[in-house]
Amino acid sequence: MQLVNRKTVKRVSALILVLMLILSGVSCFAATFKKSQAGVSYGGSQFKLGATTTGAKLKKAFGSCTTKNVAVCSTVPYGGRLYTFKSKGISIETRYKTEAQTSEQIITITLTSGTVPTISGLKVGNKVSKLAEKYGTKIHKDRYNKNHAYYASGNYILDVYTKSKKISKLVFLIDL
Repeated sequence: MQLVNRKTVKRVSALILVLMLILSGVSCFAATFKKSQAGVSYGGSQFKLGATTTGAKLKKAFGSCTTKNVAVCSTVPYGGRLYTFKSKGISIETRYKTEAQTSEQIITITLTSGTVPTISGLKVGNKVSKLAEKYGTKIHKDRYNKNHAYYASGNYILDVYTKSKKISKLVFLIDL
């Protein structure tokens, strides 16, 4: 005669494992940096790294832009221009995604003041400890610069610069 069925044994075993992990200090549900977190809300719009947008939408939020002519390279495979849209504490850089030059792709988002939060709610000026809450503990530390580290998710990167245990600059970028 069977006293306990197999389903019950599996459930109890899983529960015991989760409790052991929690008690040992290992987080079962740790945050990690994801591509979907690479962006900001600004001027009534969301701007996400890698997203395709129009210059009109960016100009509405930022007012104007500067352009830089570049030769054909990995960042701008068709040659042409990089567009930089700036406002207080934020800059967004775009490039044309296709040779037809009909839409722009956001390739860099830089935050330099606490006026604009990331999609995850992180701001320049937050304590460094808040990074792990928002993006997890899989951060890569720079061997040569103790004030620089980064998160990576595929070819999406979040560069983090710190000063006095606070975030001083955040840069989302695509490693093309």
